[in-house]
Amino acid sequence: MMESNAGNQNMEEDIVELLTRIDHRLSVIEGRTDKIESIDRKLGELTSKVTSIEKEVDNLKKRTNTLEKDAVEFKKELTEAKRDINELKCASNAVNKVNVSDLREKILDLQCRSMQNNLVFSGIAEKPEEDTKIVIQNFISNELSIKKDIVWKYP
Repeated sequence: MMESNAGNQNMEEDIVELLTRIDHRLSVIEGRTDKIESIDRKLGELTSKVTSIEKEVDNLKKRTNTLEKDAVEFKKELTEAKRDINELKCASNAVNKVNVSDLREKILDLQCRSMQNNLVFSGIAEKPEEDTKIVIQNFISNELSIKKDIVWKYP
């Protein structure tokens, strides 16, 4: 019987040692499970952040596309505006040339009309501080022998 007690005791020790090793392995597994749960939480947070960033990137892509389309449209409008400005400059220059030429003709005509009743005297020596009206009146009277009184329209 002693042998059987010793065998039982050995067996009990083996079972205790086996249970101790199982307990140790379970502790290690629980530690790793805690780490896995922590990693899982962090992965969930990262997934949420990536999803949020993806949404922001999509929104930015949409805004960029809209801005690019607007830029193309603005560029077209700017090109059209420049073309219109150049056409208006050309038209304005043409009108100005015609107007300047027309105005010169009208000014010359007005000058001629305003001078048509004027008399022009040349060859009369001028002296400083003399009264031109008296000089002309003396010339008409003495040189041309016209004794009529002259009526001056302008002072």
